[in-house]
This record gives sequence, structure tokens and C-alpha cells, in this order.
Amino acid sequence: MDMRDYLSIKRIKRRNNSKNAKLKKKPNNKNPLLSLKKLKTP
Repeated sequence: MDMRDYLSIKRIKRRNNSKNAKLKKKPNNKNPLLSLKKLKTP
């Protein structure tokens, strides 16, 4: 197994975890898009 493969798999898993976390938080958050925009804009 290549080191780059390992890192990319870790990255994908982390991305999936963050997606799942966002989905779990959605019911509490009335407007997820607004909060995302706030985070992205400096």
C-alpha cells in the first residue's frame, strides 16, 4: 500500500465524517447555508 493512498483514504474518511456530522446537526440548524456562507467569508 502506498503512503499517498493511505493519506487519501484518511482524507476521504475525514470528509465523510464531517458530512455525517453536518447531517446530524441539520435538524438543530434552521438555515445551514447561511452559517456556511458566514464561515467561508472572512
